[in-house]
Formats: sequence, C-alpha cells, structure tokens
Amino acid sequence: MVRAARLPLFGRERIAKFIAAVAAHFYEGVTFSRVEINGQAAGLILREGKVVALATIDASERGIHQIMWLMRPSKLAALSKSCQGVGDHHPPGPAVS
Repeated sequence: MVRAARLPLFGRERIAKFIAAVAAHFYEGVTFSRVEINGQAAGLILREGKVVALATIDASERGIHQIMWLMRPSKLAALSKSCQGVGDHHPPGPAVS
C-alpha cells in the first residue's frame, strides 16, 4: 500500500503543508503525462515508466475545488496496462502550455 492522507484535506494552508511534506519523497524522479480518463482531463504520474498515481482536478473560474488522487497499486495496475506509451511526458514543475 501507499501512504496517503486518510481523510480529505480542506483549506489552502493544510493542503499546501501536506504537499510540501510529501513533495521531497513523492515527486522525486517522476514525470507527468496529460491523459483523459472517463472524459475528464487528468494527470498521470510516472516513475521509471511505471504509473504511481493519477490525479484529477475539479475546478472553476473561482479556483480549485477538489484534487482527487488515485494511488492504490491494485487499481493503478489496470490503468498502467491501458496507458503504456500514452500522453506527453513533462518533468515536475510549472505547467507547460
């Protein structure tokens, strides 16, 4: 299993602190691919070519409402097979336009 927040996090400060706490470990050596999952834009996070997470964002002109993460290895296994070689890979950092 992977380590993740057990309960949803709310509020800018709490989310920023959580991301800062896990960033050094989680984002090291990863690339991002933009993919479409169930008709929604998503970010596929890969390490050494293997899927380690999938993130979708619910947003509007007012800002981000939710970031939903899928990190359970058993659920990512099927996704890994269907997404091999898909998407444009981007190193972590500011969004690429």
